[in-house]
Amino acid sequence: MANSYELIFKNESKNTGDVCIFQQQPSDTDFQTLAWITKTASPDTEITFQWDVDYAVLWSEEETRNGIKITSSEILPADLESQNEITLTKKDGAYQFINQTTNKSIIGSILIICDNTVEANQAIVGVNISGKGVFTRAANPNMTYQITPQNEYWIDFGSFTEGEILDTETFNKAAEITYPDNVYSMTAILNADNTWTITPTK
Repeated sequence: MANSYELIFKNESKNTGDVCIFQQQPSDTDFQTLAWITKTASPDTEITFQWDVDYAVLWSEEETRNGIKITSSEILPADLESQNEITLTKKDGAYQFINQTTNKSIIGSILIICDNTVEANQAIVGVNISGKGVFTRAANPNMTYQITPQNEYWIDFGSFTEGEILDTETFNKAAEITYPDNVYSMTAILNADNTWTITPTK
């Protein structure tokens, strides 16, 4: 069973805003980073986040018909060592995942195959961790997308909406949260001068 992780956030600044936990986009992919977990925090607030590293694959499609917005999606459990390959197809007008299997040649990664029925830029595919989106990208026909999550957690404070696409290259105040070996609880303090102090939880 995977270890559970904990992050304690303390807002010692004088600002009210959104704390955002995210993962950096893997450098070798075109996946986009999402605001994974967010929560609004007032000054002197303490928030505890807890999660398990449970992976899932997802697709989502949005369309508008006669002024009505329709969102379709599917999420299936996945793993980095088993059930790590899956195919997205479109049959009878509806997207669906098929042929989930274990690909031993890509242990440590997740592979999403879009077959020739997928319409360009009509749907997105991505990866969830602990039930929330971490990375997504547009799906295109006859394309294969491989992603290798690094589980490198980052934190920032400002104005964020959970699930929004982040341009992490513009972030200059985000701080990395590194869990040392056999340490599963970290504390991140936003100081009065808006700098970060990050240490193992005492």
